Amino acid sequence: MGFGPAGFLNAPVSKLITFGTAAASILAHVMRAHHKVALTPRGLDRGELWRLVTTNLVFTAPGEALCGMYLLYHFRVFERQRGSAKYGTFAAICTALSTGMQAALVPLARSIGYRLGRDPFASGPHALVFAHFVPYFLDIPCTYHFTVFGVRFSNKAFVYLAGAQLLLSHGPRSIVPSMCGLLASLAYHSNALGLKGLSPPHAVCRVLKATVGRLLGMEARPRALVRMRPAANG
Repeated sequence: MGFGPAGFLNAPVSKLITFGTAAASILAHVMRAHHKVALTPRGLDRGELWRLVTTNLVFTAPGEALCGMYLLYHFRVFERQRGSAKYGTFAAICTALSTGMQAALVPLARSIGYRLGRDPFASGPHALVFAHFVPYFLDIPCTYHFTVFGVRFSNKAFVYLAGAQLLLSHGPRSIVPSMCGLLASLAYHSNALGLKGLSPPHAVCRVLKATVGRLLGMEARPRALVRMRPAANG
């Protein structure tokens, strides 16, 4: 499977997120602005609200970028299952919730006398990537198992391994946004706040399909069905 059009067939939102992240990361490094994109206490104090957006877009290291891009590409299966509108809503809600959690940690830490560092949160779509691990664990079945040195693994182990590398790529700085994404996804899938029922208006979907969809090369092809089969989670 490649990263070309066939790989992202029926997954235009995943394509936009993946290539958008790659383009933003490259641009930030070319402009030497990668140190100005993360969410920081000082940035919030100065009213640099663009950081609420850029902190979810720009990877700052090649290793984490490779893992993150691989996982975003791998998780495109959820867009094919749910449809672009539903998947886009899920991605937007989880990103917004996790960003809000990170921003709220700044005054919370100050209120209890804990001093955060100058750059406590790693930038990049860590939260969005880890938001996918909830449906991945719950809904994606194992297809085969293998044994290494007497230890039994499922085929899902490779995805979890890539996730672990991304989680630990910056130590606590990457763990915090990743856990915020996981919590946001749990809130979404539990539907405790009625989030799963949210969807963009049809008029907005039509406009986006006619504009952004054309740029992404959306084609009116039948969506491949991905059938869910009950199996042990790995």
